[in-house]
Amino acid sequence: MEDVEIFSDSLSILYDHTPVTLSSNPGSIFTYTNEFVTLNLKTPDTEPENWSLHASSVWISAVFLADHIHLLDLKRYNHLRKIRILELGAGAGLPGILLAKTRDDVQVVLSDYPDKELIDTLNHNVASNISDHSVHIIPYDWTQGDVAPFHVLSPDGFDVIIAADTLWSVDLHGAFLRSLESLLRHDVDGPSLSSVHLIAGLHTGRWTIQAFLRAAEEQQRFRLHRVVEIRANPDKETIPEERAWEVEREGEDESDRRAWVVSITMGWR
Repeated sequence: MEDVEIFSDSLSILYDHTPVTLSSNPGSIFTYTNEFVTLNLKTPDTEPENWSLHASSVWISAVFLADHIHLLDLKRYNHLRKIRILELGAGAGLPGILLAKTRDDVQVVLSDYPDKELIDTLNHNVASNISDHSVHIIPYDWTQGDVAPFHVLSPDGFDVIIAADTLWSVDLHGAFLRSLESLLRHDVDGPSLSSVHLIAGLHTGRWTIQAFLRAAEEQQRFRLHRVVEIRANPDKETIPEERAWEVEREGEDESDRRAWVVSITMGWR
C-alpha cells in the first residue's frame, strides 16, 4: 500500500498528472502543512447508503482553498469582533479548521450531510486540531432546508460562506442556492459585505458548473462578483495562473481540466 501511495504522489511529476483527490483511503490521515501550521485530518467515510455523496476523500478544491485563504478577502471584515464563517459540504473540514487554527477573529461552523460516519469524522478532526471552542459542527441536508440550528449560533446569518467541490450534482443546485440564501447574512441598513466563496474542480465537467452559474443568475438574489479559472498549482510558492471562465475550451482534454479549478465569488444583489 505504501508503494501505491508513493506512486500516486509522484504522478504529477512523472506524467504531468494533477490528482483531484489528495488522500488515499477513508480513515487514513491526511496531513496539511503550510508555513504557519500543520493539521492532521482523518479522511471521511460514509455509511454505505451515502456513498453517492463522494465524501470519502480530501479533494483538491479544499486544499486549494486552504492554500489560498487570501481569496476570502477577510480584511474587509476588520470592523467585526468575530467574522462568522460557515463551511458547507465540509468533508474533512480542512479550510474551516485552518481558519479557526490560524485566526483569533473568526467563529467557524462546519456542516455536512447528517451521516454518522461523516459527522463523527468532522468531530474527530476538530477535537484533534482545535483546543478551544471556536468551531461548531451542524449536520445539515440541503434538501430539507431546516436552518434553525445555524441561527441558534448566528441569528443574523454568516458573514462568509465557503464550500469546496459542492457543485457536482445539478439536481442539488436549487437546494444549495436556497441554503445560501437562508444562511448568508443580509444587512438591511446598507450595502452588504457578506459573501459566498466556492471552489470547484473541473473533473465533473464545465457544463455542470455553468448550470449552477445560470441557476444563480436566474434566482436573481445573488450577484456573481467573480468567476475565474485558476491553475491548481501544487507549488505554494508560485502565484497561480488565472484566466477568464469559459464553458467550452477548444482542444481541452481530461488532463487539462484536472489542472484547473474554478473560483466563484457571490454576494447579494
